[in-house]
Amino acid sequence: NFCNNKNRSPNSQKLIFPQKLQFNKLEIKLLSDIEDELNSIGFSFNIEEENIEIKSIPSCCINSNLQEIFDEILSDNEIESEDINLKIEKKVHLSLSKTICIKKGDKLVSQEMKSLVEKLIKCKTSSVCPNGFPTYFNLEKKEIEKRFKK
Repeated sequence: NFCNNKNRSPNSQKLIFPQKLQFNKLEIKLLSDIEDELNSIGFSFNIEEENIEIKSIPSCCINSNLQEIFDEILSDNEIESEDINLKIEKKVHLSLSKTICIKKGDKLVSQEMKSLVEKLIKCKTSSVCPNGFPTYFNLEKKEIEKRFKK
């Protein structure tokens, strides 16, 4: 949960088998530049010449494609020197949220749905997703009846 993660230590899961991801030299340099920020949210990795060896990940990333996560983090090179930590933090959180989100068609049990709504309500911007799309909308009774042709 990255909604209000400012003053808490990251909830990280150590990998039994470290995972190696391959990158070009420019990407390795960028990862090196943002390593502290990635560490602060739960990633732990060693940087090598053309790859990184991931030792631990944020617990919310379990069962996620780590290559996708890192590719998404690296895909936007709009990191400016001013407020670099804030920009990196936003970029990492946005990338993670896109990668580990519940996808269209994923099946949820009632308790998962309830928990999801409770967590959504606690977020600062609960009315829109990280991409700016609405997370919910109100339907009038007439609209529901119209859609179900009552």
